[in-house]
Amino acid sequence: MVQKLLAISFIIDIWIITNNKLSEIIFFPTHDTTIYQICFNHNGEILASACDDCSIRLWNLNGKQIAVFRGHSRAVTSISFSPDGQILASGSDDGNIKLWSLDGNEIRTLQSHIQEVTSVSFSPDGQTLASGSNDKTVILWNLNLDNLIDRADEWLYDYLKVNQNVS
Repeated sequence: MVQKLLAISFIIDIWIITNNKLSEIIFFPTHDTTIYQICFNHNGEILASACDDCSIRLWNLNGKQIAVFRGHSRAVTSISFSPDGQILASGSDDGNIKLWSLDGNEIRTLQSHIQEVTSVSFSPDGQTLASGSNDKTVILWNLNLDNLIDRADEWLYDYLKVNQNVS
């Protein structure tokens, strides 16, 4: 049985335990500031780290940085991969939640919290994102993409009705 344990501070260490024996330690050259959270993707091949420098970094398990996401204006305090591993959610001290594709593109910003976001977590089906905040609220966000596409179609139709000179 193989287990992977993580330790974080200013660096990330992965200890691999096989048959109750420490078999390997992998050190990651990481951020220059505090790391608030780390998490594995759904298949355990990618590790994400959230940091005080407003960034999110993706790593392979050999310790190689494969991407850096920037978009928050304050420390990133919480991260969570969607169950299918295609989306990464991040919560920040700026009060915002961002959804990212794994190529680093920001998909959407969710705004309703009035204080720091302290926790984000996907539902098992990936259709809902829960966020918690220092404003003492928990928000459940409907991420049903079909619903978002329908709403975008309605918005575009309404926009074009009002702005008929748009070509």
